[in-house]
Amino acid sequence: MTINMGASRWSCRCRCSSNIMIIILYMYEKGMGKVVAARSHFRALDSNKYLDTKGMFKTTLSTSSGATKETWVYVVAGARPEPLLGDHNAEDLGVISFHPGGGDPHHDGQAQEGGQEGDH
Repeated sequence: MTINMGASRWSCRCRCSSNIMIIILYMYEKGMGKVVAARSHFRALDSNKYLDTKGMFKTTLSTSSGATKETWVYVVAGARPEPLLGDHNAEDLGVISFHPGGGDPHHDGQAQEGGQEGDH
């Protein structure tokens, strides 16, 4: 998905098991916000080494549909870094929605023509 941070547009993956936004060091531009000391450190999946967390900055994310969200973004380098949009930001921006009860809220649970229940 594409996210705007300040005047820059970046593609990133949504990570539903993470509640933070991460960008790679080369993606950071001064106009995005002032970098301050990070409050956390992170590891890439399947890695036993921490990413080199350079800091974090507060910025406003926006989507092409006009949704906005003010959030902290972590700047990282190191082993296999990738830009990630956390689940909280993704939900607030309308990119994804969570249904604690499970299933699709627009589907009444009846089997659909040509498929079994749950086929989408």
